[in-house]
Amino acid sequence: MKNLLIVGFFCFVLASGSGCLLTSVDDPGTTITCLNGGSLNDDGITCTCVDGFTGDTCDTAPESQSEPEPTPEPEPATVVTCLNGGSLNDDGITCACVDGYTGDTCDTEPEPEPVYITCLNGGSVNEGGTSCTCIDGYSGNTCDVEPPACFRPSITFTLNNFEAGPIDVGSWMFDDDATPFVENDDETSKYAYDGLQWNSDGHGDGSCDGLTPGSGEITTSLATAETMNAITDVGEVSLFIDDLTLDTFNHINVFDPSENWDTPGEAGDYRIYGGGNAYITYNDERVLTVSEISIEVVVYYPDPLGPGGEAGSAIGIGTGTIDLDNSDPDWLNEFNVDESNQVEFFFGSMSPVIQNCYGTYNITNLVVRPITTDPTCDDLSIDSDSDDLIDIFDAQ
Repeated sequence: MKNLLIVGFFCFVLASGSGCLLTSVDDPGTTITCLNGGSLNDDGITCTCVDGFTGDTCDTAPESQSEPEPTPEPEPATVVTCLNGGSLNDDGITCACVDGYTGDTCDTEPEPEPVYITCLNGGSVNEGGTSCTCIDGYSGNTCDVEPPACFRPSITFTLNNFEAGPIDVGSWMFDDDATPFVENDDETSKYAYDGLQWNSDGHGDGSCDGLTPGSGEITTSLATAETMNAITDVGEVSLFIDDLTLDTFNHINVFDPSENWDTPGEAGDYRIYGGGNAYITYNDERVLTVSEISIEVVVYYPDPLGPGGEAGSAIGIGTGTIDLDNSDPDWLNEFNVDESNQVEFFFGSMSPVIQNCYGTYNITNLVVRPITTDPTCDDLSIDSDSDDLIDIFDAQ
């Protein structure tokens, strides 16, 4: 290194620091400026730095005082809208909700208050507490609507292929020839059936021959309507009727029993089938058993002999005794409310399907219901016109 001859210097103070002007033989006029609060040493050519600054002139900043990160731009202020009557709190970003609403902006609806219903007239509250199951004919949301003047439970059935037979040659109806009201005792002669029964397996071929004579048709039943508390699915209800035997047979004029029965367009007969039994099943369980059944039937002969249309038709009404020991208690509560132990059968349409030694009938609207002592209920045994034929049998 070359030695410098300093011949003189002068010092000064600046806003950014202090310094001296050096004059040397080789480099006259060299000036050192110490930055960032540093001070010039006595040698006049070096600096004493402070606050962590380094470098010949204290120009190197300490690591902790590097260039500061730029201040991020402030995010725009959040605008909150309170819904459903809520009000903005003082902080400007939360809501005070009313009327049970919740959520950041009061946008969540309140849970509905539970409504507990009161069921009247013996009705019971369903699960959830908002509806009722009514009994005894009452209806309405709270079972407040009274039943008709007469209410009694009932079930309506359709029977298909209800078997009839064999024929009873002692109960001649008419002949299917030019002299229909004269018995010829031949193949044109038509006779009443001696029995009505259930054919569960379709045995027979319609003839009276063979070991198991029968219609060859399977008897079925279908429940189509009901007004009972014990039933929740009408499709699971079935009716079986069997062993009815012809007890009474008489020709009648179906318009006026006092007139001759063999009047064209008015001919028919009156029958009583008795000794039968029946039972009703629900969900394949026997729930009502009835014995000692007796059914009165009026048969309208086919045109032109009677008013029964092309094939003839019939209507009927009957009664039976409830077997208390073989019936379900819940069904007895509804079918034996008056403790009469009696049920009533009636049907408005019975049409023959096949007519041989054995035949079948289709029966629609066969109603089974209890017999009641309620005087407001209809009595199907009424003969209001005193013609010796109850009103439901009167031909229209």
